[in-house]
Amino acid sequence: MKRKATIFAILLLLAAVIGGIAFGYRAFSDRQLAPAVRAAVVAALDNDTTLADADAYLRAAKLASRTKKDRRVSLLLSVAMGTRRAAYETAASADSESLSSLELTFKGKKQEADDSRKVSDTLAETAKDEQERFQKQLQQLRSELK
Repeated sequence: MKRKATIFAILLLLAAVIGGIAFGYRAFSDRQLAPAVRAAVVAALDNDTTLADADAYLRAAKLASRTKKDRRVSLLLSVAMGTRRAAYETAASADSESLSSLELTFKGKKQEADDSRKVSDTLAETAKDEQERFQKQLQQLRSELK
């Protein structure tokens, strides 16, 4: 009878140890970033990467996501790429508005040119703010990669 109780206690202890190891491994692996996600994020953050290439890397990161950290980093990359795209489009609009202002100035339409210049300045300021926000998001992403 005593021998059965001892065997039962040993088996119970062994099951608890195995369960603890499995739980610890699962918690540890959830905090690790998958190599495929890391590679996609690093490639997307390269200064020479075009928006189209960054979109392809973003899709690759989302497909390779397996853990919570992978999904969080993929989401941060998605937000950063959206901000980058918005900054690019706003800067392009500011340039277009600036050219329009010059055209109106040459045509002698001073009031319209002044209004267009104000819009251009506002768009340029917005683009600058979006670029600063993008840089902050990049810093956050880089800290996640460490």
